[in-house]
Amino acid sequence: MTKVILPKNKFLTSSLMRDLMSFLKERHKASGGYAATRLLPATVEDTFQALDTLRLLNTLNGFSQRVLISKADRVFLRQKWQQGDLGFKGAYQVLLLLSWTQDLPPLKEIKGFIRRNLYRFSPLEEFFYGEQICQKFGLPRPFGPGDLPPLSHTPVIKDLFFWLALNKSFFPRQTNKKWGRWLRESQNCDGGFGFKPGTTSFIDTTRYALETFRLLGLSPRDTKALREFLWACRRPQGGFSRRPGAAPFLDATWHAVVSIL
Repeated sequence: MTKVILPKNKFLTSSLMRDLMSFLKERHKASGGYAATRLLPATVEDTFQALDTLRLLNTLNGFSQRVLISKADRVFLRQKWQQGDLGFKGAYQVLLLLSWTQDLPPLKEIKGFIRRNLYRFSPLEEFFYGEQICQKFGLPRPFGPGDLPPLSHTPVIKDLFFWLALNKSFFPRQTNKKWGRWLRESQNCDGGFGFKPGTTSFIDTTRYALETFRLLGLSPRDTKALREFLWACRRPQGGFSRRPGAAPFLDATWHAVVSIL
């Protein structure tokens, strides 16, 4: 499956891009960072999702990543890093954004963060982002394949993605395509994917399904219905909702744009 599964001439119109830019701008805080809604405080995850969405949109126009992050955003991100209470997911998001501005903490500091937080290598998601930090910044792994948490016999799609991505990192020749049939069966009649077969479709679980198909080198069973599901999540307010008819949120908008591109 190629990364671009949706026709750009249908989705990435100038009108949609303007709406998305406006939707994101409304959630930017003058003090730095982005919030899920205009009334909430900025968080690391919201800031990452907003700026990564802008990066994806700006990439289409040939703009630099560096222009996306304001001085206040950089201060916000540095403060979050210095507070020292981030998990691996939050740390990866902060470090990746700071890397766009060449404002990374010293690698020695990042290594120290990983050593202090080895106890967090329990949920698959945290293990995945710890591995991502090591890969992205060329750091030695303080863990091996024997430390990989096991996958449930009845996993949710999100955990399957993390587990397959980690296995691919440790065992590049291992294919695990036996999960392809299970994943195809998880697609609902509305085109989206739920947590596992027979559960309600959401845009975030749909995005994790697409990422998993990419890892397996496979395609969904019904790409037309998939396109229709994603399009149905677009809201008049400019962003995307978690499922058709719901309110738009920043995280759902990021999942949608990542899926489209």
